[in-house]
Amino acid sequence: MQWAKTKEGIYIDSKHASVGTTYYCPYCQRVVKVRRCKKTTTFYHVTAAQKSTYVSESSAHKMIKKAMAQQLRQRGYEVELEAVCGTQRADLKSGDCVLEFQFSPLSAEQLRQRHRGYQQQHLRDIWLTGPYYYHRYRRSLPFMYYQKDCGFYLLEIHGQTVQKWYHLTSTSQAQHISLWKNPKFKPFKIDKQRYLAYRQRQLMYLLRYPSKEIRQLQHCWQQHGSLLQHQVSLLYPLAFPCSSLTHELTLKTCYLLKLTYPSFPFVFIAQNKAIELFEQTYAQQLTYSQSYFLL
Repeated sequence: MQWAKTKEGIYIDSKHASVGTTYYCPYCQRVVKVRRCKKTTTFYHVTAAQKSTYVSESSAHKMIKKAMAQQLRQRGYEVELEAVCGTQRADLKSGDCVLEFQFSPLSAEQLRQRHRGYQQQHLRDIWLTGPYYYHRYRRSLPFMYYQKDCGFYLLEIHGQTVQKWYHLTSTSQAQHISLWKNPKFKPFKIDKQRYLAYRQRQLMYLLRYPSKEIRQLQHCWQQHGSLLQHQVSLLYPLAFPCSSLTHELTLKTCYLLKLTYPSFPFVFIAQNKAIELFEQTYAQQLTYSQSYFLL
């Protein structure tokens, strides 16, 4: 739809409309919003399903905050809801610690800005994502933490409980435990030949439709007298979370060819610490004849 009406009843072309502003259909008077594509800009009707999804997420957010505050108070903590911390507002605040519950998508840069804002107030911020946050938005990597005993881990809310996903080797592989229980780890062996065949198919697909990053990696290996698809060591399992196979191939190539590492998407892990952890895990992986995951 090309035309819509403002609250004042003025007709406006979709080319001049602002994203995020509410407009109305001139025929049925229902709410419409702006959709910008590569070549065109149009209006579209907001369906009932889209409205109900927003309301359910908002109500779930409020319910979680109240339930978590009640649990913490029962444990003897003084908790403040919707606490003002400088220019930001925290979901929960207890002493010098704030809890943030993230149900909607948030970029790494936005998370980094809010994290720095809390640091300036000398507060420690702990972020908990909503249920199945990775499967919905594919953005769990910035929210990860690291501990020596648990490896890379993520805190996720399910119902009124908090689950800890630990020893993450990727953003979609984990084994969860209750936050209030002690973790128990066990090695999980894989079939190396089948795994390498699967990874080889993934790599060949990337090379068939190469992105800018893949073309750059191929050029780096060509300068060293080889090809990206001939580096079997790039396909071994890696006990280090990466946002994608391209990201993983980039890190391994930088390690093997002694190139400068790209920036890591982690917010709560320093860049030099992330590089150190990656080099440790990858160096150990290259020394073992049989690879395995620790879940």
